[in-house]
Amino acid sequence: ARTAPPTPSTPPSIAGDPADVHGLVPEGTNSHTFEPPPSAAKDLSDADQAKIFVQEGYILFSRKSYKEAEAKYQSAIKRIKTASPCDLPLIYGRQIQLYGATQQPVMMDSAFRLVIKAADDCGIAKSKLFAHEMMVQYYYSIGDYKNAFVYLRKLEALNAAYGSNAHLEKITALDKKYQTKEKEARLLLQEKQIQRKNFFIITLVGSFAIIIILVLLAFF
Repeated sequence: ARTAPPTPSTPPSIAGDPADVHGLVPEGTNSHTFEPPPSAAKDLSDADQAKIFVQEGYILFSRKSYKEAEAKYQSAIKRIKTASPCDLPLIYGRQIQLYGATQQPVMMDSAFRLVIKAADDCGIAKSKLFAHEMMVQYYYSIGDYKNAFVYLRKLEALNAAYGSNAHLEKITALDKKYQTKEKEARLLLQEKQIQRKNFFIITLVGSFAIIIILVLLAFF
């Protein structure tokens, strides 16, 4: 299969004049072997840099380069704490994996607590589920079935609560929809009643006017 090399001129041709594109890979350069200089990071926000560091850290982790992976995660945390704090649970979750693989239960427990706090602050239930799954996997892998069972029970409780919350949200949405329809029906009924009342008044006034006219004609 043939692939077209990335060029800075391609995105503006699609997005139009408003697009402001800065190419990192010079035209004519092999993008698979190109390594951007440190100065290239100046064009990225702290949040974007942090996300790149997380991906690089996970690649290093998968290669069992644990010290380098930890350094990448720490760099990501420093940049993302103020730029995008609700992305912190993802990084702390990766740290749980890292400290589990390197047999550092104290650091792993600390990362777990940070995940829970950040997830609670941002209302991210899935991050809490992920963190508990990592703890279950770690304790199971080292044969500590007691702690694995403890975290498994917590995970089941979270799954049940998450499912209940989703169900409750659906019920609330349906109830709100029903109340809206009921309100619309009441307003429509009131409008019809007003129309009938106005019709009755107009008919009554018209009939009374005809009677007066007939009486006057009878005398004259």
